[in-house]
Amino acid sequence: MQPKPLRRRWLKLLAGVPALILVTIGLLHVAGRAGTGKWNRYADKLREDGMPLTYAEIAQQQRAVSEGPTVAGRIIELSDALPQPPQGSEEPLSWTWGGRALTPDTFAGITEHSVDSTREYLAARQGLLDDLAALRDRPPGRFPAPTDANSVVFANPWLYASLRAVRLLRVQAVMSLVDGDLARAIDIVRLQRRISEALDEHPMIISRLAQANVDRLMLCNIENILGTATLRGEQLGALEEDIESRMNAATMKWALYGERAGWVAVCDQLVAGKEPFCCVISGPATVTSVFGTLVPDIAPTWLVRKNQMLGTEMWTRLIDVHDDSVAALGAARRIDRESAATGTVHFIAKAWLPNMVGICVNHTNSVAHLRCAYSALGAERFRMAKGRLPESIEELVPEFLSMVPADPLDGQPMRFAVTDQGIVIYSVGEDLLDDRGDIVRPSRQTDAPDVGFRLLRPEHRGLVLLAETPPAEDD
Repeated sequence: MQPKPLRRRWLKLLAGVPALILVTIGLLHVAGRAGTGKWNRYADKLREDGMPLTYAEIAQQQRAVSEGPTVAGRIIELSDALPQPPQGSEEPLSWTWGGRALTPDTFAGITEHSVDSTREYLAARQGLLDDLAALRDRPPGRFPAPTDANSVVFANPWLYASLRAVRLLRVQAVMSLVDGDLARAIDIVRLQRRISEALDEHPMIISRLAQANVDRLMLCNIENILGTATLRGEQLGALEEDIESRMNAATMKWALYGERAGWVAVCDQLVAGKEPFCCVISGPATVTSVFGTLVPDIAPTWLVRKNQMLGTEMWTRLIDVHDDSVAALGAARRIDRESAATGTVHFIAKAWLPNMVGICVNHTNSVAHLRCAYSALGAERFRMAKGRLPESIEELVPEFLSMVPADPLDGQPMRFAVTDQGIVIYSVGEDLLDDRGDIVRPSRQTDAPDVGFRLLRPEHRGLVLLAETPPAEDD
């Protein structure tokens, strides 16, 4: 039997537990109110500066979408019918889906054995191709966007449908060049532009990355067109209009707005108890994880607000410089370093925020590719007027280009190289090293040291058919 003084001590300790719990709850409540107040003041300041913080506020700043039939609406309707590439093929490793191409570069030639099978492949999908062709003169519209209520679970399968449509059109464009149908190949470029326009102002990073891929495939078609034929002035003008339209619309602003709004919505839902804590800290890619099951479903308000402030500040810093590619890349590098070095109290933001440099590099490569292509078309106009290709990019100014475009990767003038068969106008690419226009893609696009556009002299233009043995059936 314990002495009475010891029992009284235990009773006092037990009696103090509820008081300690109440004090702790009170302190957490005070800290939560203080954190919410600080967040509200910061959010109000951003809104005063014209910054949207919700998807509804973003929608108020976007252009009005055309009513009636649109490209986006029809792509959604066709999404189930659009084919997937066969397993094992990589765009742009294989220009054809109907047969295996042994080179990723159509400039090096197309295997003869793949032509007939590809023709059959397209013939079997002629109805779908006709549906897509009808979109050429439709207004683009816009794909559905997330809302503040569904930002965590929102999925956008139509982005992948748009990519499948553009890849199918890429195959059709190359076959049009094989058949000598230059007009159809140029019409397909305009159609690819329309699909890209349907992704303009969509408030998701994945949408901007998908759009960059659509633009890349469009530029591959333009490069192939110029690599196989000599165009008339009006045909060249149509391609210039397509590229200029995409250059003027290429921006990360709406995607960054949307990602910040998604982050703000996630944190607000956590505070309101509408979103399980374990789903959020697992990150946006996977809503469940082993780690996620070991934490409670409710997060302290002060902790969420502290993470909300940090994440929003990081997105805002990138938004502030989004229209300056070099500054945006620098800001992204600093943000990634700071995110990696943040303390454990900011683990929610660290788990949720993506690789900012990767986002900026994908966007900037796309901008560089568009600028190179536009400059190359100026070089083709130079050739049509002078009877030769230019020997430097400066020769194009001011008659064929108003100015030498800047390389968005490093801010320097776009590079120019003369080759045995023509010229290359290029950007230094992600590694910032000048590889003298080495843009041939040995296996996939990311292997290219530089980003650029090739223009051949007329005597080197034309598709080359390679007489190679077809692969074995079980190969």
